[in-house]
Amino acid sequence: MATATLPTTIRSLHQPDPLTPEITLQTTPPPTLPPSSAPDHLILVHATSPCAGELTWPAWNPHLFSAEIVPCYDLSGTVVQAPPNSPFPPGTPVWGRTNVKRPGNAREYTIVPTEELARRPANVDEITAASVPLSAETAVQALFTRG
Repeated sequence: MATATLPTTIRSLHQPDPLTPEITLQTTPPPTLPPSSAPDHLILVHATSPCAGELTWPAWNPHLFSAEIVPCYDLSGTVVQAPPNSPFPPGTPVWGRTNVKRPGNAREYTIVPTEELARRPANVDEITAASVPLSAETAVQALFTRG
């Protein structure tokens, strides 16, 4: 796995109480990849996109969310650390939608597994890329899954 110099602290949005839709800006250590992080990548987040109503999701489905609730599950960014043989080596521009069972991406660095990443097309800017994943997933479900 490639190494990079990381800051000692990052800015991160947190939802301290899953029963209220309030968020706070906190200074925290950056997330770190566990030693056996086979599919995980450390991503420098360039943009993320909130979803309407997502701050109410933990109150409706508390069993789905991690103890640390960081909102915003769509992202675009750059790979900082990657596992060996990753299709996304360090420096790769990526986008994706992460699972709500892990902390979201409203922070400067985040961890994303391989299966939740895609290479960001060169003709799609970072902000647009962060706004596409959930919208695209919804469109696919409407057209092909739930018709």
